[in-house]
Amino acid sequence: VLDWVSAYQGRARVVHGHAPVTQVRWVNQTLDIDTACVHGGRLTAWRYPEEEVVSVPARGVYKASRHVAT
Repeated sequence: VLDWVSAYQGRARVVHGHAPVTQVRWVNQTLDIDTACVHGGRLTAWRYPEEEVVSVPARGVYKASRHVAT
Protein backbone atom coordinates (compact mmCIF):
# COMPACT_ATOMS: atom_id res chain seq x y z
CA VAL A 1 0.00 0.00 0.00
CA LEU A 2 1.34 3.40 -0.97
CA ASP A 3 2.00 5.58 2.09
CA TRP A 4 0.52 8.69 0.49
CA VAL A 5 0.51 10.78 3.70
CA SER A 6 4.31 10.65 3.93
CA ALA A 7 4.55 11.85 0.33
CA TYR A 8 1.83 14.54 0.58
CA GLN A 9 3.25 18.00 -0.18
CA GLY A 10 0.02 20.00 -0.56
CA ARG A 11 -0.93 23.07 1.45
CA ALA A 12 -4.55 21.99 1.98
CA ARG A 13 -5.40 20.03 5.10
CA VAL A 14 -6.75 16.58 4.37
CA VAL A 15 -8.88 14.82 6.99
CA HIS A 16 -9.23 11.12 6.30
CA GLY A 17 -10.04 7.69 7.67
CA HIS A 18 -10.02 4.05 6.51
CA ALA A 19 -6.58 3.57 8.09
CA PRO A 20 -7.35 2.77 11.75
CA VAL A 21 -4.93 4.18 14.32
CA THR A 22 -4.90 4.08 18.12
CA GLN A 23 -4.55 7.89 18.32
CA VAL A 24 -5.29 10.72 15.90
CA ARG A 25 -2.27 11.28 13.69
CA TRP A 26 -1.15 14.50 11.92
CA VAL A 27 1.39 13.93 9.12
CA ASN A 28 2.21 16.53 6.43
CA GLN A 29 -1.07 18.47 6.72
CA THR A 30 -3.09 15.22 6.79
CA LEU A 31 -5.17 14.10 9.76
CA ASP A 32 -6.17 10.45 10.23
CA ILE A 33 -9.26 10.45 12.49
CA ASP A 34 -10.10 6.76 12.09
CA THR A 35 -9.63 5.74 15.72
CA ALA A 36 -11.19 2.31 15.21
CA CYS A 37 -14.68 2.91 16.63
CA VAL A 38 -16.04 -0.20 14.90
CA HIS A 39 -13.29 -2.23 16.59
CA GLY A 40 -14.07 -0.87 20.07
CA GLY A 41 -11.80 2.18 19.87
CA ARG A 42 -13.13 5.73 19.71
CA LEU A 43 -15.40 7.78 17.41
CA THR A 44 -13.43 10.87 16.44
CA ALA A 45 -14.26 14.12 14.65
CA TRP A 46 -12.29 17.21 13.68
CA ARG A 47 -14.22 20.42 14.37
CA TYR A 48 -13.76 23.19 11.84
CA PRO A 49 -13.17 26.13 12.08
CA GLU A 50 -12.23 25.48 15.71
CA GLU A 51 -9.49 23.06 14.58
CA GLU A 52 -10.30 20.83 17.52
CA VAL A 53 -10.27 17.03 17.73
CA VAL A 54 -13.16 15.55 19.70
CA SER A 55 -13.63 11.85 20.45
CA VAL A 56 -15.80 9.54 22.54
CA PRO A 57 -15.31 5.87 23.41
CA ALA A 58 -17.10 3.22 21.37
CA ARG A 59 -20.04 1.58 23.11
CA GLY A 60 -18.83 -1.84 22.05
CA VAL A 61 -16.89 -3.92 19.55
CA TYR A 62 -18.84 -4.30 16.33
CA LYS A 63 -16.19 -6.07 14.26
CA ALA A 64 -13.02 -7.89 15.29
CA SER A 65 -9.85 -6.05 14.32
CA ARG A 66 -7.11 -7.60 12.23
CA HIS A 67 -4.87 -4.54 12.35
CA VAL A 68 -4.88 -1.11 13.95
CA ALA A 69 -1.75 1.02 13.43
CA THR A 70 -0.09 2.61 16.43
